Amino acid sequence: MIAGKDGNTYILEVNTLPGMTDTSDLPAMAEVAGISYDALVERILVSAGLDK
Repeated sequence: MIAGKDGNTYILEVNTLPGMTDTSDLPAMAEVAGISYDALVERILVSAGLDK
């Protein structure tokens, strides 16, 4: 994302297939937010309609 001179935020690209390895960005960002890898995977599955 970038901030435009007009004050708006613009999305440059969306990664529709983020990596899920130990060194990937998505699990690292989740960890910083206090979300464990297992909890992240569960959230993804639940949001896809695949409950436990």
